[in-house]
Amino acid sequence: MTRKIRDSVAAKTFWWLFAAMTGCCVLLYGLVVVFLPQVYHSALSQQFSADFDAIATQLTSQTPEELEAQLLAFATSNQASVSITDADQHTIYRINARHVRRSAPGEPGEATVVDVPESSLTRQYDFQGRTRTITATAQLTPVTQTSQMLTRLFPFALAIIALASWLGAWLLSRHFSKPLEDLSDAAKRIEDMDMSWSYDTRRTDEIGRLGRSLETMSVKLADTIDGLRQANEQLRRDVDRERERERQRIELFTSVSHELKTPLTVIKGELEAMIYGVGDYQDRDTYLNHALRTTNDMEGIVKNILTVARMGVSDYRLTLADVDVTSLLTRRCQALAGVAEDRRIDLVVDLADGVRLRGDAQLLDQAFGNIVLNAVMYSPSGAVVRVGLTEHRLTVDNSGVRIEPADLDQVFLPFFRADKSRSRNAGGSGLGLSIVKTVFDHHGIAHTLDNTDTGVRFVAEF
Repeated sequence: MTRKIRDSVAAKTFWWLFAAMTGCCVLLYGLVVVFLPQVYHSALSQQFSADFDAIATQLTSQTPEELEAQLLAFATSNQASVSITDADQHTIYRINARHVRRSAPGEPGEATVVDVPESSLTRQYDFQGRTRTITATAQLTPVTQTSQMLTRLFPFALAIIALASWLGAWLLSRHFSKPLEDLSDAAKRIEDMDMSWSYDTRRTDEIGRLGRSLETMSVKLADTIDGLRQANEQLRRDVDRERERERQRIELFTSVSHELKTPLTVIKGELEAMIYGVGDYQDRDTYLNHALRTTNDMEGIVKNILTVARMGVSDYRLTLADVDVTSLLTRRCQALAGVAEDRRIDLVVDLADGVRLRGDAQLLDQAFGNIVLNAVMYSPSGAVVRVGLTEHRLTVDNSGVRIEPADLDQVFLPFFRADKSRSRNAGGSGLGLSIVKTVFDHHGIAHTLDNTDTGVRFVAEF
């Protein structure tokens, strides 16, 4: 119980208020018990003295009947006994209207005067040349009754005081501690990083200002946390992106080594055979031309590698210009028409006029050329390659081929070949689609490669 009171503002406030209110009310009641009879005694004495003075001034001017009536009224209203005596102390008139306490059954029947405070006044006056004395004695019974009544009512008053103090302390403690409890709960939620709360109050005092300050701090803290979370997420993405780039660089270097090793081995073997005049290699002109073609292939691979590496640098900037995509694709398709005819492939071109795109003309020319070249080179004899261009889309369809679903996500990787048995014979370096992806990513061009019912379709969305 003690620990609960110590740890609760509401409990502390309640018990302090209850004790303070009860103590103040009891003290006030005690002051009333002590001082009210004295004040009442003084007031009754003053009233009795004023009434007596009024009677005394009229003693010589009234008839005996009138005087007797006034004295009776005075004695009755003031609960007093009045007597008039002459100079020899003989009683001329006497009336007693004082409160008396009757004896209980079995006690003597005579009246017994209650032990109450008394006030006595005496004045002499001249009546028909003779000196007379009027004496009035009043018992201040109401004073005694009031004091006794207050004393008897103390237990009931104490119960009412306790009840009222309990209720008042509970209401006040709720009024003052409830906002503090709300603020404590809000602080706990902030501690738990829960910012989904608001402090709705019209209070303008210190508690209200504290609540609004806490709410403002919570909003700012939530914004800061969101900013840090976003920054952390961006940092994570940057780290993942850098790790992916590092992985791609390692794979690129590995693939480059593998791709260049074979032609270098071929050139080296042919040169050694020609130097030593081994077998057919004595015909140097024939094999020198073959070595030259292999060297040219290696040069193309190196150029493509340099293109991919150059665009992979983070600070690489495009040389932007207004590119006529229609003219670019027309030239590329015309250049590949002979190759398609040699491979007995039907190249169908349907290009919309005046399609323009803002980008790097040299890179876009290389990317579009690689797309059409791949479609021609990797299609079987008798296939149809369709190149279509609209204002916002480029489509290249080639029939008679199909890519395994597991390979669709990897065809844009450097040196990846879906058809391992034919790609090298077709003359590809394995970097064509990788260059296309890199160029399109830099230009923000969405692109996909999917299987269709008749073959494979490449789509680029401008």
